[in-house]
Amino acid sequence: MVGERAISQRIKAANGRFAGLLRAREEDEQLLLIGRVRIKEQAKEEAANRPTSGRSAWKIAADFSAPLPRPGRPRAADGMTSSFHFHCCSVTRPSRVTTAGAVAANHAAYVERFEAVEAGSALDHAGYVERGDAVEVADRPLVVSNISDDPGRRRAYWEAVDRCERLGHEGLSIDASAIGRWLKRVAADDLPPDFLAHCRAERKRRVANRKRPKSFKPKRYRADEPACAAILDVLRRAPGWPDEDPPVIFTPGSAGRTQYRYVAELPHELGAADRAAIVRNFCDHLGSFARDAEGRSTGMMYTAVIHAPGPDNDKRNFHLHVIAHDRPAQWMPGPGKWDFEIAEEFKRKSETRVRYPHRQEKIVEVSRSLAPDKRPEHYNAAIAGKAFVPHLRERFAGICNDRLALRGIQRRIDARSHEALGIEKTPEIHLGTRASALERAGVPTAVGRYNAAASWQYAALAERRRTESYFAPWQQQDGVLAKSVAGLSEGVALMVERRAVLLALAETRDLAWENDRLRHQARSRAQATLDHCVMSLAQVSGSVAHRRAIEKRKQEAEEHLAKVEAAIAAGEADIQAAAIAIGKLHLRHVAIDARLTEIARERKARLKLMAGLDFAPPVGMVSEQQALQAIGALAGARSLASVGVTRGWPWAALAVVAWAVQVVVDRVTIRSIAREPGAAGRIETL
Repeated sequence: MVGERAISQRIKAANGRFAGLLRAREEDEQLLLIGRVRIKEQAKEEAANRPTSGRSAWKIAADFSAPLPRPGRPRAADGMTSSFHFHCCSVTRPSRVTTAGAVAANHAAYVERFEAVEAGSALDHAGYVERGDAVEVADRPLVVSNISDDPGRRRAYWEAVDRCERLGHEGLSIDASAIGRWLKRVAADDLPPDFLAHCRAERKRRVANRKRPKSFKPKRYRADEPACAAILDVLRRAPGWPDEDPPVIFTPGSAGRTQYRYVAELPHELGAADRAAIVRNFCDHLGSFARDAEGRSTGMMYTAVIHAPGPDNDKRNFHLHVIAHDRPAQWMPGPGKWDFEIAEEFKRKSETRVRYPHRQEKIVEVSRSLAPDKRPEHYNAAIAGKAFVPHLRERFAGICNDRLALRGIQRRIDARSHEALGIEKTPEIHLGTRASALERAGVPTAVGRYNAAASWQYAALAERRRTESYFAPWQQQDGVLAKSVAGLSEGVALMVERRAVLLALAETRDLAWENDRLRHQARSRAQATLDHCVMSLAQVSGSVAHRRAIEKRKQEAEEHLAKVEAAIAAGEADIQAAAIAIGKLHLRHVAIDARLTEIARERKARLKLMAGLDFAPPVGMVSEQQALQAIGALAGARSLASVGVTRGWPWAALAVVAWAVQVVVDRVTIRSIAREPGAAGRIETL
């Protein structure tokens, strides 16, 4: 029998060459032990110490020994169901008007930027926004919105939302029990009189509530941010001021939410028309999932676009951006404003106040769960508060799955977590645009390394699971085979050899998968950086120094890839020899099972049993293709497959081995048939 240890050593030698080009596996395992929270903190520290220039990535040293994350989504046990990306966040109105403009309006412009939006025909666009005159329009970005078809009107809407939502009441939160002694250490003239009066009032309230300290609720001193900063500067000059636990802190205040942002992954297997249909159906639900006080259908105001993959992205990276607001709105043609903009003044107790007579109520389910006694008539508790985003995930997954089924595509997406799907994978962290730019330039980031460690750890685990399932049928027959030849010296010896062969095949299959995985890891970052450099040099018309930096990085990536190819070439002979040996092991396994079957039948015939065990060899190879799949662990690793088929063995040798396997199987079949009635005619047909 072929030496199993020699086979393993050959593959391990080839794997060791790739491992030398990568970071130590212990570093990846340590990253996963650190955890998501600490990794995010490290990412913030990296960002704070990183140059802000968009071209700074080329000035930071590359490290090609850190692999990129493994592409693709993990699948559940059925091999068809996977999770998907669905992200949600909200934005509140800033406490002060910034020079950059309105936050919601600026993000709307970013989402709708022309170069990112998937374009479609006028007919497609008409289907999404239901415009009768869209047929006359030429190709344009696919934008779905219940706000307006006019980009200018949509931007004006978001500017109005930024302007009209509740403003946060920023100010200073004061510890009334400690502020007194600190006021004595600073000059009273340096602090505003109203601040001193507020502190004295808080101290009096605190004293009055000393018998019931839990009932005391401090009141914030309200002032704008510059005034608060000036007061804090004065207080920090007090001797012994506790910076770690100060008695006065700045609080920005809670402002109204101006925008909800949803990003969802679209199935790349579908075409543009199907992706657009998914967006239309999802947005129809987003704009009609709730009921107003009269029971009429209502929903969020939204703008949705499909972003197509850019030149730097994965070509499967089709995704949906939705920006939405939870207050239903209506355009008022008379005053030329949105209903929530129209204000009127009124007198109440000699005080002038402002009200908005046409403003509609916000949809409560989007942000809050209400107690049963406070719920309005048409309130939907099943999707309210924390359940709202999971509800949208489930709805989006259902819409996508309906479209995948319609096109006959087996893949399905599931809104549940990896744990619920039985996927033993550590969830990854969103990388972000700035970190993505560094990763493409060959610079590892904390989040990128964490994601890579999680994805490749899962790949190794999935490969092990595949090996176990691959050999499970053969291993399950071990007891039946052993029982059928019990007490026969030849049968017992063959069972010992069979177990050793299967163990060797399982071990070498794992090593073959590892070889495949290490090849991809060693290539991943350098190949992605090389592709990005080629694209950047073709598009960027920057300075000479900038182009030189890109060309230098391109050369570094090419040098690393050359090392990988050298490692492949150095280990090719070992992989080729291992593939041949594995093929012989498979052939020997088939022969052992065939002989065990023959021994069992001979014993059955001798004992003249009327009934007994009847089984066939687990590997019933009846074609050359099936024989090829068995040889060289071809049911798994591409590395052995590519070497065994295209680089190592001539097709003639493969045909000889396939013929030998077929002969073994045919002999067993003929011998078994020979013992049955009418055997002569049946053997002649074979």
